[in-house]
Amino acid sequence: MLYASLRGVYRYMTVDSKNYIPWLNDFQREEGDYRKMDDVVNIRAAFINIGMKFVNHYLFMDINGGYGILDVYHDMTVYGSSYHPGPGGLYPVPLHDTYYNWHMAVNFNFNVGVAF
Repeated sequence: MLYASLRGVYRYMTVDSKNYIPWLNDFQREEGDYRKMDDVVNIRAAFINIGMKFVNHYLFMDINGGYGILDVYHDMTVYGSSYHPGPGGLYPVPLHDTYYNWHMAVNFNFNVGVAF
């Protein structure tokens, strides 16, 4: 079976490290750059896909791919930075940065399953 479809994608990611440092590990304990920051990323995409679906009794296989638009919006605010962890060691460096980009993208999907 040959088909065409419209696919939408949305991803939301955030890190709020005003109360903790999520990327602290044993290797960075002595010489890391520690930040208190609020980081938000929104990713949106829309694709027009063309695909084929094969069905054999209870098994199916679906292959599709398409072309579309990928939109990325990244908003970051840094409240303080330090080279050592712990309270009272943050240097006030208020910094706000916004990144926005959209571009054309390719989408490919392959699914195998059981119909019941």
